Amino acid sequence: MAAGTVVVTVLVNRQVEPLSVPTLPDALPDIAEDDGARRADSLQAPSPTSDAASSTDLGAEPEAVVPTSVDEPGVEDAGRAVTGSGSAQEAAPIPVPSGDAPDWEGLARSVVQLWSPGCEQTGSGIITGDGGVVLTNSHVLHEGGDGSGPICEVNVGFTRSYADPPAGWRPASVVADDPIRDLAVVRLADAPGDVHPALEFVLGNLSLGDEITILGYPAFGQSQETLTFTSGRFSGTTTDDGGFVFHKTDALLDAGVSGGAVFDSDGHLVGVATGGVEGVGGHLGLVIPASDVLQFLRRNGFDSPS
Repeated sequence: MAAGTVVVTVLVNRQVEPLSVPTLPDALPDIAEDDGARRADSLQAPSPTSDAASSTDLGAEPEAVVPTSVDEPGVEDAGRAVTGSGSAQEAAPIPVPSGDAPDWEGLARSVVQLWSPGCEQTGSGIITGDGGVVLTNSHVLHEGGDGSGPICEVNVGFTRSYADPPAGWRPASVVADDPIRDLAVVRLADAPGDVHPALEFVLGNLSLGDEITILGYPAFGQSQETLTFTSGRFSGTTTDDGGFVFHKTDALLDAGVSGGAVFDSDGHLVGVATGGVEGVGGHLGLVIPASDVLQFLRRNGFDSPS
């Protein structure tokens, strides 16, 4: 069997990530007010009578999910119905200096960690749209991590600093989900504000060998406590049996980084990390390109900010 066929089979079976359950925090951190923004004072579990526990019932039935059909690969959709959760674009995209080194610490503030305590799994996500929604992989939100199980309750933690665990945890509801293309959107209970701005996806013009950078929260050992910066090269493309194109990279994409942000060398957001394949000679990372992400967002009324 040709090597390319093996990769396609892995993608179809959604075995692009290890499915072992990572070590998770014991409980959802407190949500507190600090300088006008909701922040986490600590990683201690909230008491049953805390504001966080009383204001949102994480066990309640989640907001209805509007399933989305999958477009023919490479064809821009037109006139497709959107979910009722789309909203006006209010948040300006985070600026990326032109011709200068990217501000990775600034960009990192728009990358989040998703935690599903009931399903005991974590993932990464990207603040986009109007600043009140997070894009991630569909399999991050489904029990079992393969996109076929029931949707889990989800909480979102924000990056204050690469050296600190995520803070300001908020519950979120799944409002758009496409398990076939492995993309989903969750809406935050309340927007995090300007300190965590929405990122804009940019159609990439990557050439073979170009450097790319991934920001996310890998879920092995203690590394899930803080953001991880990983870099590698654009290594070409591969296509699954459904005709969907993935970018390949030699950057290490481990469990938990799924849904993480993929940038080019200028700091432009050009894709979403979705998994990795282990081979005899090493590791191959897989990325959903910005073209497919933008199509998914537009179809569901969550255009990237402009």
